[in-house]
Amino acid sequence: MANSLDGKNATAAAKTAGYPLRTTAVDALTNPEWIDRYLTDNLGAPPKEEYSEFIEAYTDITDRARRVAIEKEEIKRDKKRQKEEKRKSITDKFVADLTSLIDDPLREKVMEKCPSTSTLFRYREFVTPFVEDLTSPYLRAVSSIKKNTPAELAKQINAILQGLDQLFAMDFLSDDDAFEGAVKALFLETFPNKKALFEKRRRYGDVNFVDSEFADFVKSGHFFLALSILRDFDMSPTILATEPSASLAKSCNYLNEFNLKRFAQRAWKKHFEDPKVATRAQAFQETHSYFGQVMTKLDEYSPWLEAKREAAKTEDELSVWQREDKVNSMLQDVVNGYDGFALDYFVDNDFELMFKYQTVDYIARRLIRTLYMKAKED
Repeated sequence: MANSLDGKNATAAAKTAGYPLRTTAVDALTNPEWIDRYLTDNLGAPPKEEYSEFIEAYTDITDRARRVAIEKEEIKRDKKRQKEEKRKSITDKFVADLTSLIDDPLREKVMEKCPSTSTLFRYREFVTPFVEDLTSPYLRAVSSIKKNTPAELAKQINAILQGLDQLFAMDFLSDDDAFEGAVKALFLETFPNKKALFEKRRRYGDVNFVDSEFADFVKSGHFFLALSILRDFDMSPTILATEPSASLAKSCNYLNEFNLKRFAQRAWKKHFEDPKVATRAQAFQETHSYFGQVMTKLDEYSPWLEAKREAAKTEDELSVWQREDKVNSMLQDVVNGYDGFALDYFVDNDFELMFKYQTVDYIARRLIRTLYMKAKED
């Protein structure tokens, strides 16, 4: 109803304004000139000239306010840019002074910066974690940089680099000992020179393994541990290349190269970190013994599983063996469990318990794991 009246009023106004009768309300309302006349003649609005001054003043005020806001924002950006430029100038000088005080031909390699395109380590400055740990407190708070700071940090870095000369002498490993001789050959093959220590080794490629723990081991003369860190404590090439583990690995027909390597890594770490093992040579011997023990048990477990599959009759029993390679996958799970639990559980329990652990549902496995770990602690 309201729309109809509005249309009639608009039509009447159009007639009053002298528009032809054929002019519709829509035509009139879309004409700016007519709208001004309608507001003045019918609604008593003042002529446009009388409030143009107000519009001009309002426009001027809003324009000035906008300009002031833009100027403030520009001033703010300029201050931020100047602050950042000052900070960058200080940090650049700090890094340059520190680099110049490192008295080693590898100073550029040691002080290598992370690529600016890196998104994984966008908050890191240096490829070497040891250098990053030393410098990051100062790079994050440049006010803490003092005149003698570069010299103090350079002294610490130089001490580690000088210790590398003694490390590469390999005097801590004996050529007369079978294990130490094999490890020495492995270390020299992996790290033929000092530069090789600083090669990027992590999976995502932006940092190396020369961290603060490595530096502490070098300072304290624990060179075997220092080099072990750079290899991520992986002695599997030595374990799998020396007897009796070498023959056992070659004769194994159900574990691939990857699983054999993981098994050798776990076996070495288990005994190397055992506080009851006094020497590296003893850890090496214990590793070989453990390797043989597990491989022998796996040799017995494989046919036991095959017999278990052939004896399956009920629907529940048969459902366990739906995968054709189920036996092989269960054997691999023993030595390649993500946390080593399956391997320990396999060694400590009979085949029936291990089979139940590998075939029950996830919740039951978690319960078995919890009970087993508690029993070991007790």
